[in-house]
Amino acid sequence: AAQYLIQRLRDGDVVCISGGKALAAVVRNVETSRQFAVQIVPATGGTQGRHQIDANYLAAELARRLGGTAHELHAPVIVDTAEARAALVAIRQIRSVLDLARQAQIAVLGIGSVAPGASTYFEFPSLQEGDRRRLLEEFGATGELLARIVDARGQPCAPDYNDRVVGIGLDDLRAIPLTIGVAATAAKVLPIISALRGGYLKTLITDEATARNVLEQWE
Repeated sequence: AAQYLIQRLRDGDVVCISGGKALAAVVRNVETSRQFAVQIVPATGGTQGRHQIDANYLAAELARRLGGTAHELHAPVIVDTAEARAALVAIRQIRSVLDLARQAQIAVLGIGSVAPGASTYFEFPSLQEGDRRRLLEEFGATGELLARIVDARGQPCAPDYNDRVVGIGLDDLRAIPLTIGVAATAAKVLPIISALRGGYLKTLITDEATARNVLEQWE
């Protein structure tokens, strides 16, 4: 994924990036002999207490490795209410970062699971274990992208949760010219299928076993 990103990066590009373990691994593996005049911007707010997989930290580290400029989004990725989210995105400094993310030429994001034992989504302070049961049983959730919950068809399915996310939306993601999803392992098969069915990814980077499993379960 790191090599793929570097091969397609051009001076002047804006790159938006999600948080997560997969993206942390991508950033760690970015090595280039030249500097790029690029801007790196988080696609969502931050995750307090999880520095190494925080979108702001990863944006700053990716910018450092590429020689570009980083922007920070000073807000949590998920807040307690939709009203709190609306108040945050009305702040000019937050709105300007999100607007820049929407203008990105490239987005690099992880694909999250909502399955027990395989998801970091439920580690956010605003969520509890009971939320997992509700998402699975009431909304039929199968995965998340940019902290937005989707169902098996790839459609947003949990407004009570999605309306509390500080970040760009899934329609914004579709509009970005190159969207690179990075995910692997059996726990990510259904989330990957949802992301593909929703039309959010131009490129998927995974391993062979996961790719075969996705193809087998597609129907």
